[in-house]
Amino acid sequence: PRELLCMEFYVKKKHGVVDHSKERLMMYNNINSSFLLLIVSYLQEDVYFPVQTLMSGSFWGIIVVAGFLGFAINYVTFLQITYTSPLTHNVSGTAKACCQTIIAIIFLGNAFTTSTLLGFFIVIGVRLHTLMSEKTEMEEAKKLEVRTSS
Repeated sequence: PRELLCMEFYVKKKHGVVDHSKERLMMYNNINSSFLLLIVSYLQEDVYFPVQTLMSGSFWGIIVVAGFLGFAINYVTFLQITYTSPLTHNVSGTAKACCQTIIAIIFLGNAFTTSTLLGFFIVIGVRLHTLMSEKTEMEEAKKLEVRTSS
């Protein structure tokens, strides 16, 4: 989670490289992700697609839908970072993960054990602690920045 937050701050900081265009940033990110996916898929020895699979219409239909959803998620991510803050994006990501866990337990019938509940609350507690610490650090950095610029 901390690495993701650093990445989000880095994206916001470097947004000027693409003239503050979220569309260009998203385009570059999608192109880079596509090439990285091809490279990682090639390097994974356990991934094997028979020629029949690659020639089937259903395979390409699933690929196109997955690509569209990835593009949409990427677009919403950059919009959220652009119009809010990386911290807000991180908080909403944690909330989304919590909702997915609850949906999996309630609707999909995943096992609801004591260790599941304990793990859920440990993750939430650690995440809240991390967010509060990062918020405090950001406020202190802003105060220091204001003092040095005066």
